[in-house]
Amino acid sequence: MATQGESAERKRLALAGGRPAAAPGANSEALRDRFGRTHDYLRIAVTDRCNLRCVYCMPEAGIEFARPETILRTEEVLRVIRIASGLGVSKIRYTGGEPLIHADIVKLVEPWQ
Repeated sequence: MATQGESAERKRLALAGGRPAAAPGANSEALRDRFGRTHDYLRIAVTDRCNLRCVYCMPEAGIEFARPETILRTEEVLRVIRIASGLGVSKIRYTGGEPLIHADIVKLVEPWQ
């Protein structure tokens, strides 16, 4: 059975595409915003679709959905995650519409478990 430390290390390795990733904050090329703050998480909107009709994101009149060719493919999202992990990202938040509707949500989440 893996210890909590070993599990965390496996996640870092998975995020880094199998290679050791720098500890958050240790990378000189860390993901920083224009105010100099270092970020160790990434929020990815995987879909603009949703099966709920919340008034704040799905008004009665409806919304115009993004054209499929303008949305990143699963392989492209995974590449973004691998690149970001090299910049110290260690947490991923899947958002956008209802993320569980995304056809490949398991492919996006499973490697990082």
